[in-house]
Amino acid sequence: SGRVPLFKFIRSANARPLPLPIVDGSLKHLFELTNIPESDHLLVLAWMLECFRPDTPYPVLEITGEQGSAKSTTQEVLRCFIDPNRVMLRARPKSVEDVYVAAVNSHLISFENLSGLSPEMSDALCVIATGGGFAARTLYTNTEETVLSAHAPIILNGINQIATRPDLIDRVISIDLPVITQRIDENEHQKKLEELSPSIFGGILDLFSKTLEILPSIDIDPEKLPRMADFTKLGEAMSQTMGNHPGTFLNLYIERRKESVLNILDSSPVAKAITGFVNSEKSHVGTVADLLGRLNSEVRGFFEEDTLWPKSARGLANEMRRLAPALRQLGIVCEVTKRKRDGVWCEVKKCK
Repeated sequence: SGRVPLFKFIRSANARPLPLPIVDGSLKHLFELTNIPESDHLLVLAWMLECFRPDTPYPVLEITGEQGSAKSTTQEVLRCFIDPNRVMLRARPKSVEDVYVAAVNSHLISFENLSGLSPEMSDALCVIATGGGFAARTLYTNTEETVLSAHAPIILNGINQIATRPDLIDRVISIDLPVITQRIDENEHQKKLEELSPSIFGGILDLFSKTLEILPSIDIDPEKLPRMADFTKLGEAMSQTMGNHPGTFLNLYIERRKESVLNILDSSPVAKAITGFVNSEKSHVGTVADLLGRLNSEVRGFFEEDTLWPKSARGLANEMRRLAPALRQLGIVCEVTKRKRDGVWCEVKKCK
């Protein structure tokens, strides 16, 4: 028809402008302004590029490290090139609704100094990373409903691991920052950021365009693809664009996912008990109640006083369903199958 399509851009009151990119920018300056280990550069760059795509599930970037490891500074720098905001980092949200409101009013959700997440908050972040909505009764009405739809990338920081539930862990890229041995003051850092931002942003956009150019040619064995398949393919395309051998990003990402799984399993008494049970060459096919009895005899009261240890067959079944994907990555089958006359059945064994 010859008509030029019209695009509407929404800018909230707190939005701030992105840097003005220059040609032939340099990505090395990005890591001069952050405390990200060199071994994690590929993961962080891939996460940043994924933030620019509107129609794929987003991984969640988790930054951890001891006090003074520049977690907040690193997080602010990364946000400068994705979604600058008047408030770059926000405190722990009070409710799930607050998380959705933040997602609706900005492209990137950014929270700092988190010590953990409630199950409800963890579930909300999973939904937002994938794309979903939250509904609540409209204020001052009896029957009207307000729906908040959101699909946004997420970045979090804290001293210890923040994501602990397996469904969120499946989406997390965890970066642990090292101790800083040489520091600069905040004014000098801000000055360098302002000077180098155009070059950094130009380098990011150049890398993004080259990555998108070869992305359709990336072919990964479906059996090797992890849950975040779109992100994995983008990261692999980006890695090859940067001159790395095919499979470099895929292997790195899979290895990091295994590390995250081990961390979450270490914090779960049920996972520890099932892992020990299977590693002692034992298996179970029968009711969940019988399995709970066997595990209780195995741990001999060691976990039974733990508030996270299930007190009923139903509690164990719920925890097994949650842990199944993580345990599968370690070669352990942990499946709740079906209900029979004597109760809900399950199977626990080593994968063949």
